[in-house]
Amino acid sequence: MIINIIITIYFIEFVILIILIDFSFSLFAFIFPFLKKYLHLMLSISGKLYLFFSGCRIKIDGKTIIDKNKPYLIISNHQSAFDIFALYTTLFPLQFKWFIKKSLFYTPFLGTFLHVVGYIPIDRKDKYSSISAIKKAINYIKNNMPVLMFPEGTRSLKDTIGEFKPGGTVIAERTGVDILPVVIKNTLNIYKKGSKIINPSLIKVKVLKPVKTKNISKKEVKNFLPYLRKMMLKEYEKL
Repeated sequence: MIINIIITIYFIEFVILIILIDFSFSLFAFIFPFLKKYLHLMLSISGKLYLFFSGCRIKIDGKTIIDKNKPYLIISNHQSAFDIFALYTTLFPLQFKWFIKKSLFYTPFLGTFLHVVGYIPIDRKDKYSSISAIKKAINYIKNNMPVLMFPEGTRSLKDTIGEFKPGGTVIAERTGVDILPVVIKNTLNIYKKGSKIINPSLIKVKVLKPVKTKNISKKEVKNFLPYLRKMMLKEYEKL
């Protein structure tokens, strides 16, 4: 327990430092737009460092499947903020945008960075916000930029993969883009909601083969979400 408290203190100090560095860089990128292409690289490096300073290790299977030149719709299960660090590490050097809770865009320092890097704000309780976010994601993909989303809509508080929301199928149907499923396990208990202590763990990640969606029929769309969830849950239970 004492070791975990020490790890947590150092981790929080490091997070504050990185947020301030990212914020400072985002201001330069706002003034000098050519720097924006380096923002995602900074976050990828930060993700690896977050895992290191938290005492977590990561095991990645299937990374070679990723084609950095393809505009995937990336979907992943979600149990903890550490999923995000694991995804930055796993998907690197793939550039991508992702859906982020809209309230975070109003967070001091961090919010400025999120705005400048161009991530997608979404308030899932607001229908118009969700529609706007989906349209923005479709536009990114049509411009060859991959998009990451958590189809469960929020963190799962159980050791499983929750039901998927329909937003992903709308994006797939409108773009015909390949879906890249990524399964993450062992982040649930690292930093639970309401917890103040980090419990380091071995995070397991598996990248699955892309799923084709081009020319998918309306009948297939209805069964698509259950199919994806079943496939990912099967791999989750194997990890």
